[in-house]
Amino acid sequence: MKLRLTSGGFDRYTGQMGLHDFVNGLSVRDVLPVDAVRIANVIGAVWEDGTPANVGQMYLDNMKTAAPLGNATTLESAAAPAAPTMPASEQAAPEAAPAPAPSPSKTYTAEELAAVADATGIEGLREIAAPLGLKSNSINGLIGAILKVAGPAPKEE
Repeated sequence: MKLRLTSGGFDRYTGQMGLHDFVNGLSVRDVLPVDAVRIANVIGAVWEDGTPANVGQMYLDNMKTAAPLGNATTLESAAAPAAPTMPASEQAAPEAAPAPAPSPSKTYTAEELAAVADATGIEGLREIAAPLGLKSNSINGLIGAILKVAGPAPKEE
């Protein structure tokens, strides 16, 4: 579609502007939309039929346009879509609450855990921590976690 210049002084412009030739402010040939937007933003232009070529004006003109609802005919039917139905074999089982960590059967002191770490490394500590549901990537972190769960009972005064 042809582009008409609207800015004062350019509305009667005859000559070349970039790749496009204008006679009395109207392009000689069709203008690509990307070029029309650029020209409209810098100088001011509308399409030959009078619709704006400026992106800002297009947004303003369509600001009150409702969003398409697809196949829905009313807003209520679009707001509450039907729940998808799946065969029982494909439905996921409801998630169970995580099981509480088992209570330790033995308590450990920091010295005992340090001796285990010296003898067998982090793998020995992981054997103690696994039944308690504890994990860590460091020896100190694992010893601290084990002591919180299976450490000696605090002394009463």
